[in-house]
This record gives sequence, C-alpha cells and structure tokens, in this order.
Amino acid sequence: MKIAFDYQAFTMQSYGGVSRYYSIVADQLLRKSEDVRIFAGIHKNSYLTNLPDGVVKGKKVSKYPIKTDRVFHLINYGISQMSMKAWRPDIVHETYYSALPTCNMQSIRVTSVHDMIHELFSTQFSKYDTTTQRKMKAFDRVDHIISVSQNTKKDLIKLFNIDESKISVVHLGVDQELFGTNNINSQFKDQSYILFVGSRDGYKNFIGFLKACAASKVIKNQIIIIAFGGGQFSQYEESII
Repeated sequence: MKIAFDYQAFTMQSYGGVSRYYSIVADQLLRKSEDVRIFAGIHKNSYLTNLPDGVVKGKKVSKYPIKTDRVFHLINYGISQMSMKAWRPDIVHETYYSALPTCNMQSIRVTSVHDMIHELFSTQFSKYDTTTQRKMKAFDRVDHIISVSQNTKKDLIKLFNIDESKISVVHLGVDQELFGTNNINSQFKDQSYILFVGSRDGYKNFIGFLKACAASKVIKNQIIIIAFGGGQFSQYEESII
C-alpha cells in the first residue's frame, strides 16, 4: 500500500509534538513494509533526517527567512500536490488543517486530531486565528479522522457535528527506545522538580503556571522549576519569576 504524508507539519515545525508524531507513524509503517513517502517540500524539520533515504521527498533548510513561513506553506503546497499526484498514493495523510483543496486524486484522505484547544479555549488565541475554519474544511474533505483520545472524539462530534463512524480512536504510543535507559546522569537527579516543556506562549499558559507554583509554600521552598526549550526568558517572564 502506498501511503503519503503531506508537507504541513514539517513546514510548521523544526521540532514539536505534531511533526514528531507523524515521523514516528511513518517510521512504524515502514517497519511493516508499507510503501511510505513524506512530501515535505522545502522543510525545516529535524525528525525527518532519521528516516531512511528515499522516504522524504524534499530539501531541509536550517530555517526560513523572517516572515516567510506563509510563503513556504504555499510553495510546499504546490510542490507536494504535484509530487503526490504523480506518485498516486492509496492513502494521503494530511498532517494539519489546510484550507487549500487537495489535488484531484482517487486516494483515501485521512487526518489526525490531537485536541480541540482552539475551540474550547478560543479566548487564548488571536481573533484573527483561522484554525477552526481550516479544521472545518479539512474535516469535510477527508474520508476518515484519527483521534488520539475518546475525549477528543467526543469533542469532534459535539463541536463539528462529525458522524461517529468517521472517527477512530488510536491512542498515542510510547517511544520504547527513549524509555530503554534506566540510569540517566542528570544534575537534577537528587532534586525534586517540575518540568515545563516547550513553547511558553499563548495557550501554554506559562504565566498562570508560575502564579500557581508561587501560591504553594511547598513548591517555593522545596521544588525547583525547569523550563526546557522555548527559547530565552523574556523580560516580562523574568519579572514574573
């Protein structure tokens, strides 16, 4: 079976949960001897370098010039559509919620949904955010939706009125290679800590997290906070800390 993944997640992210999810799914399908291609275009994703030669169709760059992400989305949309149409996959797995129509192919279209944060916490996003509108177009376009939880499936049915038969729940797995090491040398191994991972802006609510920690004498006196990733602290974050 020929399975194609499109460009979207790999144009959006150098690192991140969504693109890592798709790179691992592609790798596991390859191990089951499926014929897999990722049509990534001019991408910036680092996970794709771990896949075998020939799987990824495109070129990796270290980063895009400032304020050109939208341009590269459009470029990669065109590249991936033409390349996929020539390859003629049996299944196309759309890796995010494009408002642009997919090319006219006989392929079955699938997408995965991780959460309904944009709909349930809309006040945390800009009034110009169009994610919900793009989701509606994507959900209408695809033949099937993979939900990572029963709760997200319920949200899909409630918020988008999607027929239950169009949704399958497939829970996220565990990367066994990462959990194969029992003894990890860490400077924090003898210290109690709370780990905050990734981006700290918007709905990640880092400031709310700091205020919650500050309200606890136990946390303030006995537990340290480690922020991993997300870049340097801003002046505002430092003032709150």
